[in-house]
Amino acid sequence: MKRVRGFTLTDVIVTMIISLLITGIAFSIFRLTYNQLSSYQTDNEKYQSLLSFYTAIANDFRDAENITCKSESAICTHSPYKGNVEYEFTDQFIIRLFRDMTDTFLLKVTDFTPPCQTEDQNRGKAEELSFVIELNGNQYPIHIFKNYPLELDDKK
Repeated sequence: MKRVRGFTLTDVIVTMIISLLITGIAFSIFRLTYNQLSSYQTDNEKYQSLLSFYTAIANDFRDAENITCKSESAICTHSPYKGNVEYEFTDQFIIRLFRDMTDTFLLKVTDFTPPCQTEDQNRGKAEELSFVIELNGNQYPIHIFKNYPLELDDKK
C-alpha cells in the first residue's frame, strides 16, 4: 500500500490552537489601543471645550464697552457691534447667551467670585473675573481682565 504524506490530526489541532492564541492576543491589543484612543479623544474634546470657552470670554471681555453683573452667578458684556453677551456660571457648566444662540460649556467651575463683589461695584463696571475650572483632576485658574480706556476712567 502506498503511503500518502500529510498532516496528522494532532498537527492540525496544534496549529489551530496557536492560531487562536495569536488572534486573541491581536484582538486584545486592538481593544487596548481602541480604549486608549477613545480616552484620548474624550480628553481632547474637554480641552477643546475649555479653549473655546476661554477664547469666547476673552474676546467678549476685550470687545466690551461695559461689563456688568446680572446676578451673583451671571455677567453681561455690552459691545456696540456685538450687542449683549451674557454668561451664567454654575458648578457643572457655563452658559453663554449671544443673540439667538446658546453655547453650553460642560466645565466644572469652582471658586467663582462675582465681579459685583469687587471694589469697582460702586462704579458699576466689572474689570476682573476670576474662577477655577476643574478638568480631569487638574485645576486651571482663569483670570480675565478688562482694561477700560482712560477717558472712561475719568468720568467716575
